[in-house]
Amino acid sequence: MEWFVLILVAVGFAGAPLLRSRLPLGDDTEIHLYRLVDLDHLLRQGIIYSRWQPDLVFGYGSPLFTYYAPLSAYLVEVGHLLGLSLRAATTLVYALLPLVAGTATFAFLRRRLDRGPALVGGLAYPTGLYTLYDIYVRGSISDAVTMALFPVVLYLFDRLAAKPGPVRVALAALAYAGALLSHEITGPMLLPLLVLCGLWWAAADRRSLTWQAVALGLSVSLSLFFYGPATLGVGLTRVPLYLSQPGTQFDQHFTTLNDLFVPYATAYPGAMLTNLPIGLGLVQTLLGLAALLAIPRLRRRERGEVVIFSFSLIVCAFLTVPTSTLLWQTLPVLRIMQYPWRLLAMASFVDALLVGYAIQGLLAKQRSLGVIGAALISFIWLVLAIPYLYPLPGNSLPANPTLAQVTAFQQRSGALGSTSDAELLPAGLTQLPSGPPFPGADEGAALDAKLDRARIPSNTVIQARNSSELGTTLDIDAASAFTAQFSVFWFPGWSASVDGRPVPVEAVGPLRLLAVRVPAGGHELAISFGETRRDLVFDAASLLALFMVIGLLVVGISRSGLPMLTKAPAKGVTPDQTVIQAVALAVLISLVLLWAVVGRGVTPLVRPFDGRRPPGMAIVAAHRFGDSLELLGYTTSPLPVHPGATLMITMDWKADAPVATNYSSFVHLVASNGNTVAQSDNVHVADFPTTRWRPGAYARDVHVIQLPNTLTPGSYRVDVGLYDRTTGHQLPIPDVGGDTLHLLQVEVVPER
Repeated sequence: MEWFVLILVAVGFAGAPLLRSRLPLGDDTEIHLYRLVDLDHLLRQGIIYSRWQPDLVFGYGSPLFTYYAPLSAYLVEVGHLLGLSLRAATTLVYALLPLVAGTATFAFLRRRLDRGPALVGGLAYPTGLYTLYDIYVRGSISDAVTMALFPVVLYLFDRLAAKPGPVRVALAALAYAGALLSHEITGPMLLPLLVLCGLWWAAADRRSLTWQAVALGLSVSLSLFFYGPATLGVGLTRVPLYLSQPGTQFDQHFTTLNDLFVPYATAYPGAMLTNLPIGLGLVQTLLGLAALLAIPRLRRRERGEVVIFSFSLIVCAFLTVPTSTLLWQTLPVLRIMQYPWRLLAMASFVDALLVGYAIQGLLAKQRSLGVIGAALISFIWLVLAIPYLYPLPGNSLPANPTLAQVTAFQQRSGALGSTSDAELLPAGLTQLPSGPPFPGADEGAALDAKLDRARIPSNTVIQARNSSELGTTLDIDAASAFTAQFSVFWFPGWSASVDGRPVPVEAVGPLRLLAVRVPAGGHELAISFGETRRDLVFDAASLLALFMVIGLLVVGISRSGLPMLTKAPAKGVTPDQTVIQAVALAVLISLVLLWAVVGRGVTPLVRPFDGRRPPGMAIVAAHRFGDSLELLGYTTSPLPVHPGATLMITMDWKADAPVATNYSSFVHLVASNGNTVAQSDNVHVADFPTTRWRPGAYARDVHVIQLPNTLTPGSYRVDVGLYDRTTGHQLPIPDVGGDTLHLLQVEVVPER
């Protein structure tokens, strides 16, 4: 029964957005989808792993998987190679993650708790607010894979500590290596928890500490082929420049207490952006911390775990709010995470675990109260998660993007190399390319085609052989010495030889392009991208660790067979089928609420858009701007106002068709003589580029106007409009016969 409930929650509840609209559109969904295209392109040529993606950045190339953990992309690619589209394969991985997370959490808790409390903890993790936010709002499949592996890793290390052995060491090492290779920041986040738990578990058997240390060492070694070059080579990219920008500083990415402990969130289907809070939830956090009250009723081992998990929850939550600024300034290691709210991944995990302990200690021994309590907690938890199951629809995402579509995406988004701010491009660039150097350069062009032949001396004959995207051999008969320049970024890994003898490669021009000096006469020039000597050292370390893991598996299985991954209940723990049935009923009711009730009408949790009047809009004022944009109406702060006050005007817009230009919006407060006395301009309407607007969705454009203290009381009109910031051209408004709309009159009265 408990497995049925977990599947129901993972597929029917946490997977609801996937069933409703296939692959939802999160902040990073497109980045992760489009970066798969070049990976697939190389795999189908037999190139299993390449640190260089030759078709990204318009064909100039990108060292994407030198710095970005690759496992999540390869998981999606498995589904694609089996016949699914890239979009469907991505959807499948997303759909499986809640099932993996919930099942593994249940399995870990079941080793020390009754089935009922373990089941509630198992359904709490995949339906936690941040877990769902990470999948559907952020759209970060790499983070989501890592979070799904958290309970898998903890479960396998728990089994290793309980009964050390070679097979268990190997499985624990492989699991944590998988987490490390899924996301380069979130994966290492689990290490402190593993260390704390390992030390506590070793109190019963100190020998287990050695086995756990071996497993951790193997995990790190298995991932060295990625972390070694990524860590030592980060200075070769624009990452330091990117991290020095004001908008990327940690203090710009705290969450607020209101968002962290939100009582309940509200979804707005039909809005341009979800605007859902990044947090844990007030009720969810209190339910987790209630485990501290249950400590006297738990066994010694579980008491220590509750202390460790509660400490982790409190620390992680604290570090996400501005109050922790001093710690972030004092401990440079924290700044590796860049965004403080990343710690909510760990907080969400331990919070779900603590819910299981709380139910076990406070309710499990009270028969009827335990049944009602477990069911009620499950129901409340799921209902509060409902708003996060209404993400943005991804209907516009192509099923199988082409390389040309990857280029179009990079041009319109600025995500060169399929990263948010082109941060993985080589350091030293003084300009960024705006498009391919020639047609087809970004669509599988071989390296010889990227040779800049305009720079070759006349009477020079060049013939290519054995050419691919990652290398070429050229037979050259040069009348004079020259520099062969390729429309490819220089980066460590590119090497060249002339007549079999290594020659230096250079980075030339503002784009830091790959160049090689070729002497006069007849020569063979060979250029290729491969592993550097440093890369090979780390590759060897990971390969050695892999052989050790395989050896441990072989030895362990030959001695005692493959251990079962489940275990009978711990001594003294009595299963309670009634609790399972009550929880199952609560899950079914929440599913009915999600599918049949909430999405069909206005509720505190979900407020849909009828196509004309967005939720919360006070005054209807429909006007078309140009061919595609429409003002639906507006809302103002309380009127009248007095000199020195703040006037807030919120306008709701909608696009009927794709918009080709990024428009800005203005609001002017105009006196009777025609002079503008105060104004507000938004660089992007609703702080979101209009070229990325989804037709049919509404966008809320907020303008805050500070009135001068010397403003004369009287009647003022509010003028609004849209304009192209690059040209100054304002969009015409057909029904008013001009390009400025007189939206309303505002009375300014003397301050009392």
